[in-house]
Amino acid sequence: MTEAMQSWCTQFAEKVEKTFPNRVAFIGIQGSWKRGEANEHSDIDMVVILDTLGLQDLCAYRKLIESLPEREKMCGFLSGVQELKNWPEAELFQFYYDTKAILGELSHFIMQPTRRNAKQALQKGAADIYHAACHCFLFEQHKEDTLAALYKNVLFLMQAMVFCREGVYCENAQQLQQWLEDRELRLLHRCMAREEICRMQASELENCFGELIGWCSEMISLKDDEPHGKVPSAHCKAPRDEEGGH
Repeated sequence: MTEAMQSWCTQFAEKVEKTFPNRVAFIGIQGSWKRGEANEHSDIDMVVILDTLGLQDLCAYRKLIESLPEREKMCGFLSGVQELKNWPEAELFQFYYDTKAILGELSHFIMQPTRRNAKQALQKGAADIYHAACHCFLFEQHKEDTLAALYKNVLFLMQAMVFCREGVYCENAQQLQQWLEDRELRLLHRCMAREEICRMQASELENCFGELIGWCSEMISLKDDEPHGKVPSAHCKAPRDEEGGH
């Protein structure tokens, strides 16, 4: 993260605490800024967890973000503590590992995800992309933008796949590469260079649909006894597994 972004996050946190005194349970940052892959056009994905959340809080938060520089790039997640504690497990894997704390600790509200949770996240995400890709292929007139957006999610699914397979969470695409087979590497490359999809001819576009749908089909159908993948040349961050870990 750049010094300018660190300064922006500090300013953001101070304003949140001033707007909601003694009510802020957690503040964090997600996405490309957290992964170290951001550029000048990247969104700023902020996470704020309050003690409770109501309409007045939403209005106050909206007013707060309107006063911030880079307002047009802001997005993220706002919730009350109880809602987060009861959030569907399949959606918490990526949320937990892709969030860098600025204030507080997520582990105070949700358990560290396990391989089982990673598999839930992988299969749900793959099913969502599978359906959306099939729908786009059949019914949409301008398919390129939708397909590029779907490929963006391949990074997140592969993070869950490697965790499910190896018990390792890779922070970014560079770390992921050492765990992937050749076909998976091609999909990841397509994900990271997805702007090329918008310039493809019709036959190339169909091949991209086929690759994505076929891979998602395999992820949806994963069994518990799937073999481990490629042995990495170096270790990423390795969290505990379901039985209590490394």
